[in-house]
Amino acid sequence: MLAKIAFSVGGTVATGVVLGRVVKAETDTVFLVMGFVLVTLVGLAEMIRPSRFSDS
Repeated sequence: MLAKIAFSVGGTVATGVVLGRVVKAETDTVFLVMGFVLVTLVGLAEMIRPSRFSDS
């Protein structure tokens, strides 16, 4: 589970940075914060209901 969350964090950060570079350098923080919130919510949901996010 931790590896999956870490991978999601890495992907989110990379995507946010790339989008930030395309739009404006100042928006990096906004994308990183939004991505962090999303990953945190997904991580909490995964801890509460692992069956929903389990790989089949």
